[in-house]
Amino acid sequence: MIKLLLKLTLILISIKVMSQNGDNTVIMIENQKAIFIEASGNLTLNSSNSENIKVNSLLSTQGDIVGYKSPCKRPKFKIKSRYTEDTLYIKIPEKYIPRVIGVSTYRETIESLISVPKGYTVILNNPEKANIEEVNNNIYVFNATETFCKVNSNEIHTLNCLATKNLLINGIESSRQFKMMGIGKNHIEIESENIILNIKNQ
Repeated sequence: MIKLLLKLTLILISIKVMSQNGDNTVIMIENQKAIFIEASGNLTLNSSNSENIKVNSLLSTQGDIVGYKSPCKRPKFKIKSRYTEDTLYIKIPEKYIPRVIGVSTYRETIESLISVPKGYTVILNNPEKANIEEVNNNIYVFNATETFCKVNSNEIHTLNCLATKNLLINGIESSRQFKMMGIGKNHIEIESENIILNIKNQ
């Protein structure tokens, strides 16, 4: 039995099975002031002049499973949203990690690009990697593995960062906590294992 499993492992490693799937959607904002995004995988956030939110998510899979798996099928990859009186909630589908009895080389990667209208408060929760580049919004990032944030100092009112592992500011390693006050209007708060800050002075 062990020899058979080893042979199956070698076969699966030598054969790379790759496929892609995804979901693209436009979400209207009604009277909400905040956007809460339950993330999964890697996420890039930018500001747009549109009145709506555009979400493009790509699911890439590689490998296969030989044996028993539960659940037996991957749930449909579908972006979900719901409204409350003051908040729009957006949920990116989670990675499919089945319980396996057998041999598995199956892996998933999720890449999302989200464009939000300027001026709204955006909360990102649980991204693996968050990429935020010169976003003209109030931004709060929680429970991230890695966060890259590029900001213009003139647009910042408060910037608070707490890294549980490493914090780099303009390529220089810093203490794990950083605070900055500015003359701008945007508030940014980041709690992440690793944080990479690129601060532009203009």
